[in-house]
Amino acid sequence: MIVELLDTTTTAVNKKLDALREEAGVITMGRVGTLIIKTDHDVLLEESIEAANAATHEHPSRVIVVASGNADAAESRLDAQVRLGSDAGGGEVVVLRLSGPLADHAESVVTPFLLPDIPVLAWWPCAAPAVPAQDPVGKLAIRRITDATNGEDPLAAIKGRLSGYTAAEVVGKNVKMLMPLPYSEGHDGYLKRYLETGKARIVGSGRVVVGERKDGSTFPMELAIGEMKLGSQRYFIGFIRDLTESQKNRIAVAGIAIPTHPYFFTDRHGRNGFDSRSRA
Repeated sequence: MIVELLDTTTTAVNKKLDALREEAGVITMGRVGTLIIKTDHDVLLEESIEAANAATHEHPSRVIVVASGNADAAESRLDAQVRLGSDAGGGEVVVLRLSGPLADHAESVVTPFLLPDIPVLAWWPCAAPAVPAQDPVGKLAIRRITDATNGEDPLAAIKGRLSGYTAAEVVGKNVKMLMPLPYSEGHDGYLKRYLETGKARIVGSGRVVVGERKDGSTFPMELAIGEMKLGSQRYFIGFIRDLTESQKNRIAVAGIAIPTHPYFFTDRHGRNGFDSRSRA
């Protein structure tokens, strides 16, 4: 079921959503989260909704899609779409298309649709803000998901989100810049020895090292190195996990929670790159 609401308001959309849910008999449906999808590309809009619908079959959620309308329009306008049933996976989908000055206030439009006491996640399937946590929509969420694959410069975008650095500061640089001494000095040597001797000291295993942020502060980091081949090219893949919170939790309780960060790869020539598709 897909219902269009043109030139509408958030109040009208909420009322229509409640009415449709009542008609569909899903008033008591439990939802475990709210997912905000922010995209400016119509092609990715349907793909993103399809991916979200697949996930909500196991984890019923409200999906709020914020899309661009006519940003150059003189007057603010909200066009909406409500999806339920087979068109919404195991939850419900609200598509909000913002035009005019309203396009600059997505967080204000989204807020009336947030469910009380339910965790919020924000996802940018295309270009994401430089600092997602500081973005107005990002501030509404407890977790933020970015995918730079469809961006103009995916590698630069991903590198720019690491440890407070901007893309211009890290593009083309060796990944050891994210490590303080003495870890940075040994990085290239370990890989060089492996290529020359075939004896792995760090490849195929994980270890805890020290990472360094732009401001010079350090943090405990788990680094696991793997190896892969694509054609004639040989790559080393490093999975990085920030252990800061897990160490705090270890002190407070007998448990560890380690979030997964984007991983880097280093080719045989020492060139490094990052990939955002690493998931826990």
